[in-house]
Amino acid sequence: MNTDNNIDNLFKEGLGNFEPVPSEKTWGEIESALFAAPKPVPFFLRKRVIAAVLLLLLTLGGWLLYSVLQTNDRGMTDNSTKKAPVIVTPAAKTTPTTGNTGNTNNNNNNNNTVNKPYKADKPLTTDNSLTANTTNIKKASTVTTKAVPQPAKQKLNETIFTGRQDILSNMPYAGIHNLTTLPLNEIPEQHHEILTVEQYVKKRSNLHFYTGATVQAGMIYYPSTKDQFTYAAGADFGLKAGKFYFESGIGYRHITEQGNYKINFKTQDSIGYYNHVTSFEVNPQNPNEIILNYKKTTVYDSVEHIAYTAPLFKYDYLTVPLRIGYRVFNANNLFIALETGIEYSRLMSSFIPDDGFYYEGSDIVQIVNNTPARVENNWKFMFSVRVGIKLNKSISIIAQPEFSKYLTSVYEKQYDPMKPYMMNLRAGIYFDF
Repeated sequence: MNTDNNIDNLFKEGLGNFEPVPSEKTWGEIESALFAAPKPVPFFLRKRVIAAVLLLLLTLGGWLLYSVLQTNDRGMTDNSTKKAPVIVTPAAKTTPTTGNTGNTNNNNNNNNTVNKPYKADKPLTTDNSLTANTTNIKKASTVTTKAVPQPAKQKLNETIFTGRQDILSNMPYAGIHNLTTLPLNEIPEQHHEILTVEQYVKKRSNLHFYTGATVQAGMIYYPSTKDQFTYAAGADFGLKAGKFYFESGIGYRHITEQGNYKINFKTQDSIGYYNHVTSFEVNPQNPNEIILNYKKTTVYDSVEHIAYTAPLFKYDYLTVPLRIGYRVFNANNLFIALETGIEYSRLMSSFIPDDGFYYEGSDIVQIVNNTPARVENNWKFMFSVRVGIKLNKSISIIAQPEFSKYLTSVYEKQYDPMKPYMMNLRAGIYFDF
């Protein structure tokens, strides 16, 4: 009896003043709940607004530049079409009609009719627009005109025009009132280049602006962690000059990476048990005997453990590419180009997940995040092959496998440098101005 009481007193004295101490994580959660700071505006929202404004300004600037260039081209085309026609007329011979020779002067003075045959020394040309204002063409015939006395020169009322249709179509336009101002047998000097429709289309295809939208999907390969999926989208602006093209734009890229959490925790392992007396009573059958009521109690010992977890970290980047390409094949509606360049990327936002650790009956002592911190600015090199199909004169679609390699480490200086590489498939649609 006295021995059992001593055992109970031993546990009571040993555990009576025990008070569990909350862990540091519990105190941190209590302080966070009591002194919660107001949530700031997310950083990526402000950056996305800035990116949208920049994209709008670039689009407006490109459209205004295109309008100015179109206005200048239209002005040059209008000025170059307003030229005087080239007309060559033969010298006229006046032969009297049958009759008295002596009366020739009298007949001329009295505005009598005389026959004036004309013969051209070489084929003559004229614009098609002049046919409505001239007489019917008569080959190898005599044209009868009425002689009109003039002090300096005689104005021809009728002219014979001969020539091929293809030569006539290349002559510039002029009104009929300009015919009398051109000297005979003299070709005016041309000061402006005359472009046909085919020449204009060819010139436009050699130098013009274009824009487009693209999407990307691929894999990013890390040297020390598991490879991850990545995707991107962007808007491009470019200038084509012959077989070369120069391209830039603005885009968005999403990247994931496995994290590294180290977790220290304790578990309660059983080391034995004891009978805990809960009450006692006098035996009714024997008043000198006491009956003890007790229950079995297990005793545990705390053991420290270490665990590691690797949840996915997510990063969002703003990208600005600078590319140069050369078309190595261009036939019908298919073209192939080799492309290289660099890309600047800026970290806009990061998603840091929970450790994801759970063990029933455990107490977490400490969680250490060993995931390397990323830098905000990066540069990478790109090489790709662009294959395109022209749907019409202005719209084309492209498919482009691309390899890229980071030129600088994606981690901060206190961590080991890491320069991962990517394999992407890029597709898009382009519009030529």
